[in-house]
Amino acid sequence: MPKPAKNEEVNGRFFRWRLGQRNGVYFADGRANQPPLGRQTLGTRDRREALQELVDLDLTMAVQYGRADASLLKTESHQILPWVEGRRLYENYVKRPVIAGGTRPATAKRYRAVLDKFIPFAEAQGRRTWNELNRQLLDDYASWLDGESYAYATEYLELTTLKQIVKFLITNQHLPSTVAFTYP
Repeated sequence: MPKPAKNEEVNGRFFRWRLGQRNGVYFADGRANQPPLGRQTLGTRDRREALQELVDLDLTMAVQYGRADASLLKTESHQILPWVEGRRLYENYVKRPVIAGGTRPATAKRYRAVLDKFIPFAEAQGRRTWNELNRQLLDDYASWLDGESYAYATEYLELTTLKQIVKFLITNQHLPSTVAFTYP
């Protein structure tokens, strides 16, 4: 029977880590990854702080090894917005009563269809958050829509909807303004 592991295994966004302690200070062991990431001190004795530091370390190493875009490092980690959370925020915004500026149910349903196609496409491109949405990703999505023989009006509506979502998320401070970009 194998010896039980002493260190807790933590799955980051990009890599798998073993979280351990030496002299009361937490460290992250990433040697089992491909490429091996070595052992890194997290510089704290508090488990909650160590887990937050591990999130930052995971992102730093992902950028270093080309698994994430470097622009994510400029973003504070508490402002990284996953696709699901951004979608929930926008759909709640759209579902407001019409008198408060909301849309009709048919419009909200159409926006859901846009996100149902776009989010799986973005994830297939290796993008995991709204912070990673940029002009290149929208160009790739437009090309994909074109390749799937969608009509011009559909492509126009989908790209406009995505631009509106990003604008909403930035305006309401769910995303930092540094992720804003122009798109015709």
